[in-house]
Amino acid sequence: REGLMIGLSLFSGVGGLDLAFEWAGGTVAAMCEIDPFCRKVLRKHWSDVPLFGDVKEVKGADVGAVDVVYGGFPCQPFSVAGDRKGRDDYRFLWPEFSRLVGEIGPRWVVAENVPGILSIAADDVCQDLERLGYSVGIWNFEALAVGAPHRRARVFFVAHSSWCDRDGLSAQETGERTKHLTAGGLRGDLPNSALLRREKIKRGEQKRVLQN
Repeated sequence: REGLMIGLSLFSGVGGLDLAFEWAGGTVAAMCEIDPFCRKVLRKHWSDVPLFGDVKEVKGADVGAVDVVYGGFPCQPFSVAGDRKGRDDYRFLWPEFSRLVGEIGPRWVVAENVPGILSIAADDVCQDLERLGYSVGIWNFEALAVGAPHRRARVFFVAHSSWCDRDGLSAQETGERTKHLTAGGLRGDLPNSALLRREKIKRGEQKRVLQN
């Protein structure tokens, strides 16, 4: 890992990927989630992080420079539990994910979904990212592989762009990037707050176990 990574979280849900990102040493610059209940959970645990609503209304300029754009866009268009309408499903929101990647130009992109996407829209995801100048890899993991008592397979699209390597930024660009990310409380003291947040969640989980 090369230093602290700054990330934009899309389709944040209740923050599962964000906990993993912070565990890996990253800092969440902003989140995006439309579901009211999930927003309440995010506000409780990430009260210091800007939270956008409808992804269709978010512009790259609203976020600024980040190292990573990541998230699990809606799986209903691909899941075997549904009708698998793919692009014809109104919840097919990969184009919005791709649009923001194009507007922001992060070094890395991580997109997560169910295995059903492989036969419906994996080509769309890869081709869109490749058109934007990214090299893309696909990984299929099961929760069982990391010690969970269930399979829960998930597909991860991981893309990297060499043309926006941090080392290639000029001193002026680096200064402007840092100024933007630290303005308006976007970063604040997030590394410490992330540790406190994890401890708070852990205590809450332990309390629920004792109560049950």
